[in-house]
Amino acid sequence: MKISKFVIFSIVLVLSILFTGCEENCSEIEVDIYGSWLRTITDDAGVVFDAELKITDNSYDFIVLTANSGHTDSYAEITIANNKMSIISDQDCLSLGETAEYEFLVTEQKLSLIAVADSCYPRVKAIQGIWDKK
Repeated sequence: MKISKFVIFSIVLVLSILFTGCEENCSEIEVDIYGSWLRTITDDAGVVFDAELKITDNSYDFIVLTANSGHTDSYAEITIANNKMSIISDQDCLSLGETAEYEFLVTEQKLSLIAVADSCYPRVKAIQGIWDKK
């Protein structure tokens, strides 16, 4: 079940990249990953909760919006370049792998984040996926 969701997500991401082109000068297109994004998440125990991801130029805040979900807010320091978000400091993942790298694709109202290298499973479950612009 987990593999099929990942395969579907990967196919959608690849198709989105293939069909999102630019006419003349692609380097001049500014990607707007910054701001607030919303997503409904289902954890491994089947608990469903809503979260917000607020991304700035050097950090993100992961905010749990559903009360009594058993999940907590999180903060990490990041860098963003070339459609990659690199996590450079995350106190919640010190023992699991503080640093990580995610590729992203932004359309008008959607943000797709996919883990390229992340050994912190709880963080992957929290932020990998498709987010809606707030």
